[in-house]
Amino acid sequence: FVVNLQGVVSSRDYSSMNYQILIDSRSFAESPQVFILTPKCENIFHENIWPKGRYSILPQREICALCLGNAFTAKFATYQSEKEKLGFLLHHIEDVLKNPNPDDRAR
Repeated sequence: FVVNLQGVVSSRDYSSMNYQILIDSRSFAESPQVFILTPKCENIFHENIWPKGRYSILPQREICALCLGNAFTAKFATYQSEKEKLGFLLHHIEDVLKNPNPDDRAR
């Protein structure tokens, strides 16, 4: 599914930027993968967003993946209901987009 969330450009530029997010819910029970549909990869400078690649969710298009951090999967697993998991996931994505980690290995 697709959602629109606001974040910042990067840790060096805290200007607001709108991100269109694609969440691959096929593996939602374990840990979903999160991708950026817009802006285009060439216009992304956020440290927690990987360079463009091709992924099975949308193989005909190059998109960027979002790094959710090392602790995400373990924390995600602590929530029991899908509603709790979805709430945590959306809050976490927004937190990552608004608070870039300049030490992240993604960029």
